Order: sequence, then structure tokens, then C-alpha cells
Amino acid sequence: MELGSILGTGFQPKVVNITYILCLQRQECNMSEVISVRIRKKVKEELERDGVDISLAVKSYLDKLAWRAQSKKKLKELHRLIEREVRPSPKGFAARSTRHDRDNFH
Repeated sequence: MELGSILGTGFQPKVVNITYILCLQRQECNMSEVISVRIRKKVKEELERDGVDISLAVKSYLDKLAWRAQSKKKLKELHRLIEREVRPSPKGFAARSTRHDRDNFH
């Protein structure tokens, strides 16, 4: 049943509620969550008219966003590990090492 027929003629909702299933990849198991995204009706119609698979586009974007967030987290962990475990080279090491390489390998 159309919303316009329920609420009276001429009623046009400005927002359409779309529900998608987002599959979040997890190493221990594959799980999915249902999320709801509210977009303007005009945007939905435009995307559908252009042949965009909205569900696939939303899932793809969220997968990439999750990957970036995970990458940032792992990168921060790596930086903390480097700061904690890697000690600076002794003063003059780079110059001595470069000189050694030039003298012995060229």
C-alpha cells in the first residue's frame, strides 16, 4: 500500500528508509549485522535511475572504511612497538656505514 494513499493524496515522503545487510569479515567466523540507512528519496531515485546497486555501494564503502580503520589501528601499534623496541643508531653510524659500503663494494 502506498504511503500517499494512507496519509492522503499528494503526500510525498522526502526521506526513504533503506535497510541493508552488512557483512563484516571476522577471522573467527562470518557474521553479519543489519543496519538501516536513511537517504533522501531524490538521491535514491537518481542512483537507481543511473543503475547504481545501492546495497553493493554501501557495503563496499563500509568494507573499505573498516579496512582503513583497522589499518590505522595496526599502524599505531607498529609505531608504538618501534618506539619501544628500536634504539637510535650511535652518532656517526650512517657516515661510517656509507663509507664502509663505498670502500668495500664499489
